[in-house]
Amino acid sequence: MFIVQDLMRKHRRVLLWIILILIVGPFVLWGGSFGAGSGGDNSLAGDGIIVGTGESVITADEFRDAMYQERARMAQFGQEPTFEQLLANGTALRVLESLVSRQLLIQQAHAQGMDFNQEYLTERMKEMPEFRNEKGEFNASAWNSIIEQGGVNWNAIYANLREQVGQQLYVERLMASARVLESDLKKQFEQENTKYSLRYVKVQPKVEPTEEQIQKTYNDNPAAFSLPEKRQADFVAVSVEAPKPALADELVQRARAGEDFAELAKQNSLGDTKDNGGDIGWVVEGFTLPEHQRPLFAMKPDEISEPVKGPAGYYIYKVEEERTSEISGQRDVKAREIVLRATLDPEELKARHEKANQLAAKAKETGDLAAAAAEFGLQVQHSGEFSVNSLTLEGIPADDARVFRATLANVALNEMSDVVTAPANLYVAKVTSFVPSEVQPLDAVREDVIQRTIADARRSPEYAGQVAQLIEDIQAKVHSVDQIPTEFPDLGATIEALTDFSMKDFRFGSGPPWDPRAVIAAVGDKEPGVMAGPVQDFLGETYFVEVVSRTPPDEKAWAEEWPEAQKTLRQMNENMQRQARLDDRLREMREQSPYPVDQEAFMQALGMNDPAEAPAEGAEETTESAPEAASDAAPDETAPAGETAPAAPEATAPVAPAATPVPAESAPAAETAPAAPAEATTPAAQ
Repeated sequence: MFIVQDLMRKHRRVLLWIILILIVGPFVLWGGSFGAGSGGDNSLAGDGIIVGTGESVITADEFRDAMYQERARMAQFGQEPTFEQLLANGTALRVLESLVSRQLLIQQAHAQGMDFNQEYLTERMKEMPEFRNEKGEFNASAWNSIIEQGGVNWNAIYANLREQVGQQLYVERLMASARVLESDLKKQFEQENTKYSLRYVKVQPKVEPTEEQIQKTYNDNPAAFSLPEKRQADFVAVSVEAPKPALADELVQRARAGEDFAELAKQNSLGDTKDNGGDIGWVVEGFTLPEHQRPLFAMKPDEISEPVKGPAGYYIYKVEEERTSEISGQRDVKAREIVLRATLDPEELKARHEKANQLAAKAKETGDLAAAAAEFGLQVQHSGEFSVNSLTLEGIPADDARVFRATLANVALNEMSDVVTAPANLYVAKVTSFVPSEVQPLDAVREDVIQRTIADARRSPEYAGQVAQLIEDIQAKVHSVDQIPTEFPDLGATIEALTDFSMKDFRFGSGPPWDPRAVIAAVGDKEPGVMAGPVQDFLGETYFVEVVSRTPPDEKAWAEEWPEAQKTLRQMNENMQRQARLDDRLREMREQSPYPVDQEAFMQALGMNDPAEAPAEGAEETTESAPEAASDAAPDETAPAGETAPAAPEATAPVAPAATPVPAESAPAAETAPAAPAEATTPAAQ
């Protein structure tokens, strides 16, 4: 049970967040996440309009806040892109297009007359996760703590919820016709579970650089082969790690007590493997194995792991099978996972950032990191020697090492750093020793220079032409990979074997870094011994491949795996078809209603015309401050009845004040209203 003070503090923020997400609404195409915004008010305070979509506009505020949300989402996976990088890789345009898509869908819902009465909208609001406990049951206390507060513009909330529900209903109607044939599902199951034995040859002509080429590579950039700068630093760390969810230990106990792990994963996991019961397939131990999966190889079949901290939160594993790899001779394991997110209360996160900033200011003012740390109840630690190439740093968690060493590379000897924001900690550091970079003579780095020369040659247009010609010659002259080494001896090719290869279980490290679907598509129905290809891997290398044998799924697989796989495959394929219908309709609407983008406002929103970008913790700041702005911008509930709510669907019509929702009994509510039917009949209009 929450104590009363914590409940009221928490749900004051919930109220502000509800107003925010209802005004801005969810993204439609990318991730289904909510975009934070400045509200339905289109007074822009100089920020401008980026897109005009006929009846609606997309403001610079809305776009910028949506970008902060996208960057915060990426930060959960250890990525820290700038707005400039998000523009360069196309993310910024995708975010803008998602906002445009939402506006177009809202317009379509309006055009079809979709409207809903207040009673129905209230029941939909009760379905929001903010009003549900950990078991998914309605939380009457959380509901009442919101509606009993005054000064809430329920007109704005209901108007925006009405838009959101109409948009969702229109999308459901649009996607309702998606159908999948069982025969197609069986074909896909068989294809994904067929085991292949393959042989392959890499088409990689030899490169033997001349002495002149080696010398030129070195002379062009001798600094590239220098010993890097080395530093040591004293540092103080302020943790921003979220505590382990209480649910994690509970699920471990329940799984160890005999509850079905796959069902626990479906009900509780937040990972991509949730829908198939947490199945992560066969895991191969190797240098590419993520650190958080290494505990799998200390487990025996049917064992349940303790919660393991990883990049997406906490992971719980169950090993189901083990085998000895025919390729490496090592032990492989087949496992399932449950992924739980760990989040720090935003107010606590803000307090820790403030603490780190105060620590940095004090340390810079006095020049004494130890004294400043003591004042805040913290201790100074020592990093040991490191360079920009160091993979590990003494006292620094692996997740933080890259950010720490890259930031400290720009700090001079005896200087104090600003706050270094890393995934697990906030750091304030002082560089205590510095060894400058040292240029190495060619003889000392010859092997590195040769490898760089070869790599440069393989990226050249001349080399690409050589590979293309060689591929044509191989296709014209040979019909089996056995013939390639003898017919093309200058290639120096060797035949490699890959057994137990499948589309479902392929793991990088057990073969070339290629897409297994591309390999299986290339071999198709070819008989064993017939060469197929060329196939390219993700690094651009080219291969010819042939099937030695195929082993389709046996009767046991059909009996035991097919029933569950059928549900997963059907859901996946229906979702793909539904998304394709939505994409096609959105593409059609965009073609019918082209939307001009104000390039100046677009770039301004990304901060490209500003001297500096917003702080890295801007996503949290936006979450904190934007709801306040949204609340302030909304007209007071006590305003005259004729005043219009800023985001109401028809801003020109007077809107009577909406009635405050009725408090709920302090018990789970009755079942919420069913979703609106997919045909023309909708809940009564207001």
